[in-house]
Amino acid sequence: MSDWIAELRDTSRTLRRQPRYAIGIILTFALGIASVTTVFALVDAVLLKPLPLPAGERIVAVHRAGTTAANLSLPDAVDLRARVHQFEALSAIMPDFALDLVGPDQPQRIRGALVESEYFRVIGLPPRLGRLLRAEDDRAGAAPVVVLAESYWRQALSANPNVIGTRMRLSGVSAEVVGVASAAADITESGIEIWAPITPFAPWAPTSPGSNNFDLVARLNETATPEIARADLAVASDWLARERENEGKRLDLTPWVAFTTLQVRDGLGLLLAAVALLLLLATANISALSLVRATRRSAELSLRHALGAGRARLIRGQLTEALLLGSIGGVLGVVAAAVLLVPMRQIAGSDVPRLAGASIDTTVVLFAVGITLIGALLSSLVPALRIRSSRATERLAQAGSAPSERRTLAMLVVIELALAGALLGGAGLLGRSFSALAQIPLGFEAGGIVAAEAVLPEGAFSRLAPQTQAFNTMVDVLANQAGVESAAMIVGPPLLGNQGISHSLLVDGRELEDASSRYRPFVGDYFGTMGMRLLAGRGYQRGDDRGERLAWVNAAFAERYLGGMNAIGARVAWRPGEASDAPEPQWMRVVGIVPDVPGDALRQADPPTVYAPYAQREANWIRFGTLVARVSGDPMSYRGALAHALMSADPSLPLGEVTTMAERSDRVLARDRFLLQLVALFAGLALILGLQGVMTVVSFAVEHRRAEIGIRLALGATPAGTVRHVLESTLPQLLAGAVLGLVLTLGAARVLAGLLYGVRPTDPVALTGAALAIVWAGLLAAWIPARAARRVDVASTLRS
Repeated sequence: MSDWIAELRDTSRTLRRQPRYAIGIILTFALGIASVTTVFALVDAVLLKPLPLPAGERIVAVHRAGTTAANLSLPDAVDLRARVHQFEALSAIMPDFALDLVGPDQPQRIRGALVESEYFRVIGLPPRLGRLLRAEDDRAGAAPVVVLAESYWRQALSANPNVIGTRMRLSGVSAEVVGVASAAADITESGIEIWAPITPFAPWAPTSPGSNNFDLVARLNETATPEIARADLAVASDWLARERENEGKRLDLTPWVAFTTLQVRDGLGLLLAAVALLLLLATANISALSLVRATRRSAELSLRHALGAGRARLIRGQLTEALLLGSIGGVLGVVAAAVLLVPMRQIAGSDVPRLAGASIDTTVVLFAVGITLIGALLSSLVPALRIRSSRATERLAQAGSAPSERRTLAMLVVIELALAGALLGGAGLLGRSFSALAQIPLGFEAGGIVAAEAVLPEGAFSRLAPQTQAFNTMVDVLANQAGVESAAMIVGPPLLGNQGISHSLLVDGRELEDASSRYRPFVGDYFGTMGMRLLAGRGYQRGDDRGERLAWVNAAFAERYLGGMNAIGARVAWRPGEASDAPEPQWMRVVGIVPDVPGDALRQADPPTVYAPYAQREANWIRFGTLVARVSGDPMSYRGALAHALMSADPSLPLGEVTTMAERSDRVLARDRFLLQLVALFAGLALILGLQGVMTVVSFAVEHRRAEIGIRLALGATPAGTVRHVLESTLPQLLAGAVLGLVLTLGAARVLAGLLYGVRPTDPVALTGAALAIVWAGLLAAWIPARAARRVDVASTLRS
């Protein structure tokens, strides 16, 4: 131990005499450690940490096989609960259900969740206050009750302990507050403020097996495994498919964390791989700097060896130096990671689930310590091996001229450039993919459109006629506001996760196997307001909501069910019993075909969709919609106009979230933009480190080839020719690094393929651009120290 302490003191004194070298190594270490630690903190929070619930690993999502969508009904949940015996508890859930709170103050929109009482058995947490939902709360005719989320209880009600037993009027329903749920109860991360039983707020749900608007979450029992439960679920799924005459109800289950993070798993994996490459590059860079320093200290090391210092002592000094500098860099890296996490969460926004839990906790710190030690040991490996090799004294004495050192440095530079090239290639591919995504046609003109949700309360608007009148009034009032060019209402607007209502379908009297469609009722000239160009047929005309039942279908519907653009005049209907209690199909005649519009993911094609006048709907439970208006000027300045339109139908209606379609179109690109920005950042840092390595090696080469350069100049070589000769000797390393970088990028094709859109992992533009960037930037980096060759003093060189 005393030897190590003495070695540490000697190393510290030596480094204080060379502060530029020490600072450079520390900052390089800090850069690598900060990058890896930051991304690992994200990966740990999103993918690795279990749910903060008792036996959280037993909580699973039940969904349609082959998709991440559930689209199931409340009767489905009841049947599955009775037939799948591997579930300890199972609940239907509608996690983003708007509730309008009416009280003595201004009406306000509350983010609610409709659940069965079984939901709280699934999460397994006791109430924070009062009680949770019980089985009797699920029954038809039960007195309406609600459970508050802890965040809402604290923020809106100042954690009032006397809230139990008070009443809240929510969307026309007077409900008693019976409890406060723990903050961890919201496993959907939807910002839920109130939990409510399904039946009082969606009375249509228990008797609507075709209303597939619910997600399903379950807890496996203690003896069940996912495989056994999946087999049990398959049997129940087959029964459901036969019973509902819908083959699309084949079901699967996935652990909840894996299910909710499926869309970001590949992206986070790519980020982790990118920072791992960056750390390797930083390690190679430090190895090169350490080897150059060891070479410059060759006389000192040779003298120490001659005076009795063994190879083990010299190697220990090298390791001590690496560990000292690495430890300082590691501490700085962890501090930097803690600072970087804040803007990282802000950039990612709500598009990355579970990100709020990202922090520099014990697991992350231990990870950082581990990679710091590994990085320090790897960076000292090459210099230590040079000392350990045979005939150490001779090699140390001749280190300045031995070609083996130059070959080792060249190899390290090739590795650095290859890693930088791989990251540049990946960033180029992601950039091309993002450009392709941004150019996907939206099917409408997003500029100048403002939107706001509207939900009619159950009590006063339980029948079809008052609902229709309310939305007609809203649209008419909004359309007549100053600056509003046109207005409409739609159920299931574009660029939003909730894309209308899903029903089973009949087409021209034929029962097609597994035929279903989205249903988007609208009020007013929706297509004109949105700027949707008709592909065939005619648009909406005043009076189309009266008389014959009409429909417009999207291109996907026409192609799949009606044979393409010759669909005008075809008849479509919902399967009896799904949209209403009518025993016979209510046929609609197709009069127009409109473009497909994206949902909340640009990569996913718009499903077959039927648009029809809201006044001709069959079900009285469609009490919600989104007001849209095409306006002049700043769309967000029309909040007052939207609020006035809502209150004209019912003074108790609050104005919820107001957004613009331009904002929504930008939001759907957020996840891809986040990934591109980070990979591009890491690629830029990698390129800087790689170029620093080139400058180090070229500077070293010029320094130790002064005699050769002086002789060349004495024999008539021009200074410019000498610089060119140095650059030509560097070019093979640049080319080798560029080619190896291409190989690494192609090797990651499988990972990249799942993240790209409209571009292949072998895209020649992106890969060639990355290779050329490495070569040309490398030549520029080499040119800077190569200029020193012009200043070699020929006379002094020849005399020496």
